[in-house]
Amino acid sequence: MSTSTEGLTLLSDLASEQWGLLTSSQARQVGVTTQQLARLTHQGALDRLRHGVYRLAGAPADRRTELKAAWLSLAPELSVHERLSDPGVAVVSFQSAADLHALGDLEADTFNFSLAERKQTRDAQIRLHRRHLTPEEWTVIDGLPVTTVPVTVGDLAHAGVDGGHLAGVVRDAVLTQHADVDQIVTVLNPVAHRYGAQPGHGYQLLQQLLQQAGVPRSTRAVGQLLSGAPDQAAMEAAQQALATALRPSQALLEQALASLQPTKHSVQTAAAAALAPVTAKLQQMVAAAVAPVTSDLQRLLAQHLTSALSLPVDAPAISDQPVDPPDTVDHPIDPEAGTTPQAAGHSRHELPE
Repeated sequence: MSTSTEGLTLLSDLASEQWGLLTSSQARQVGVTTQQLARLTHQGALDRLRHGVYRLAGAPADRRTELKAAWLSLAPELSVHERLSDPGVAVVSFQSAADLHALGDLEADTFNFSLAERKQTRDAQIRLHRRHLTPEEWTVIDGLPVTTVPVTVGDLAHAGVDGGHLAGVVRDAVLTQHADVDQIVTVLNPVAHRYGAQPGHGYQLLQQLLQQAGVPRSTRAVGQLLSGAPDQAAMEAAQQALATALRPSQALLEQALASLQPTKHSVQTAAAAALAPVTAKLQQMVAAAVAPVTSDLQRLLAQHLTSALSLPVDAPAISDQPVDPPDTVDHPIDPEAGTTPQAAGHSRHELPE
């Protein structure tokens, strides 16, 4: 490497994908010597965080920076991407994992990692746990591999964390991180007796820890329903908690529906006003389109009537023969009745009853 400037450029590219951090082993791989690292550190371009791990000056630092530097030091020759692809990667665990998940208020004064192979370190701040983890038992937070919430709870319970701190961890796991209750119960089953619950009764221990952490009974009842082991009291408490939680939402919904009435009227009025010109235009267009057809129909009807009136009318022939008078019979008039006998009886055209 000819100049420190060129070396710093290479290191900047390297650290850009590692939170602004790099290791001396990685620096040598890109051609930056140990002497150049020392010179850049002396010039203030690099900050030495721990043995073999550096941070670019000006790179953002947070409370996780030291944890990230400790993790990088466990395999200094590998990049972050390479390590996350390695099945045997060291995974953040125990108190360090609880800190990443924001579980409880444990002291994370040491950096805890779990890995399948036995490994030793001289760093007093790093504590290694030998354990094989499946891909389903760890996740990634801020680029760091970390045990899942249920695995973290189980690790701390097996490690004998005191009940008060474990209660805070379980509370945050269930209520904040929304961990699966059944999985929490499963990891608590083997250690239930250590914390005063019946042997193998992880659910009983879960309830005790939540109560100790100050979780209301109604909330614990909802957790019981989710765990698949409800009783009548738990169901009633859960229903009460649900009704209480929904009451403000119901009031807001009613207010929203009431406020929609004037809005509905305004929308209808605005729509009618906006559609009026369109409706008038459509009526004009329809009238213009129908006018020729109507005119043709009127003309055809007039022609048909004129033709019908001009035709000769066939009248029936008038006979020259005299018409016989109607067949009548003279009847004497009854002076008392004022009518003829025939009129007092039936007409000759009527049938007797």
